[in-house]
Amino acid sequence: MDKSVKAAIVKNLSELISADSEACCLLIVEKFGQESQKVFEKLNSSPELQFKYLQGLINIGRNPNSNEVLQRSGIVVDQDMCELYINLMCQLSPQSVYSFLCSNDMYRVDHILKVCQQYKILDGTAYLLERAGDLIGALQLILQELDKKIFNLLNIPESKSFHPDDVKSHQIDIENRRKEADSCLLSAITLCKRNSKKLEEEDSKKLWFMVCDKLMESMKIMHHATPMVAIGRNRGRTNEVNHLQSSRSDPSIPRTTKIISQFLQNLLREMVVYVPMKLILDKIVNNGANTHLSDYKTIIMGIIDDYNYELSILKTVNHLVEADRFQAVKTLVSKQKIAFDPIWWGR
Repeated sequence: MDKSVKAAIVKNLSELISADSEACCLLIVEKFGQESQKVFEKLNSSPELQFKYLQGLINIGRNPNSNEVLQRSGIVVDQDMCELYINLMCQLSPQSVYSFLCSNDMYRVDHILKVCQQYKILDGTAYLLERAGDLIGALQLILQELDKKIFNLLNIPESKSFHPDDVKSHQIDIENRRKEADSCLLSAITLCKRNSKKLEEEDSKKLWFMVCDKLMESMKIMHHATPMVAIGRNRGRTNEVNHLQSSRSDPSIPRTTKIISQFLQNLLREMVVYVPMKLILDKIVNNGANTHLSDYKTIIMGIIDDYNYELSILKTVNHLVEADRFQAVKTLVSKQKIAFDPIWWGR
């Protein structure tokens, strides 16, 4: 009976994995045990099925209930298997690579870094560079991606129709691209925050100012007569964007300038915790010499408002602490005087 079941499994392996990879893996592990490696080798000609099989196997290993089956069969998800899975994931499901790398460390960082670079998995590459200690390289990758996302914000064709559905679709497109750029910025900020406590002060400031410089550079580009060409040249893509030349009347420019200004404000709120405010304001004022300082008015006022708000909270907390301390000392003195002057206690 077992032989006929095994033969049926092997014969219909592709269909079973496609239907439910996890259930299929569980069945193979139970029926084939350590011989399941031979079954896996039959999938060598199909990377998609290999990927689904390994995905099912890894999910079983993570599930406490089904992991017992793996342990009984003597099957171990080893480093080679995990690295093959990541390699296939880079090809077939690149959006899942970063989260898997963060939640799993059963791989060689240097080897998987080369794989991520080969398949241009930017978030995965940045994460592995950070793990390898190359923080500058990791941040530069994230900022390159941020640059592309800002370019995408400028490169949104304006809707020529006033139909409500077209206008709504256009607004959704703008919002989606803004969220993509915001996500890149958040990745850069998170990297800086995560490493600021571990780095020397100068190295920490260098990371924060790299992000700040990138956004300020984008603000400057907004003041070029032909912003699309300016951005394209910065990336060596002049030929691709020459036809997109636009004037200051292009509505995408003030819209993108407003978004970048908001990004800068979000960055500086986080940055001020790790970098002295004087250095940040000096940077903005010095940058204003080459662009319109008025663009930074809202940002500067926002920083000052945040500073004043935090200062008022600090003063209030200090006042409360002092009041509590005074009351505690008064109570202590009262108790100490009881033995000498019992009448004091009733005062």
